[in-house]
Amino acid sequence: MKIQNQGFDHVEFVVNDALAQGKVYERMGFEKLGSRTLVSQGTMSVLYGQGAVRILLTQPLAGADAAAQA
Repeated sequence: MKIQNQGFDHVEFVVNDALAQGKVYERMGFEKLGSRTLVSQGTMSVLYGQGAVRILLTQPLAGADAAAQA
């Protein structure tokens, strides 16, 4: 049986601490594939993968909530 992609390539979770949450995925066998910081959006994201599964963990940057509410 061949499983084919049906239109999405990752799942994104918004978390308080992406690196700490990423350690949970690493214990489950996921590998850190990359990261990026988008200062303009006030977010930092880390991508983990295992086989064809991709998990994107995104967290707000420190102080981003206060700036967004101003």
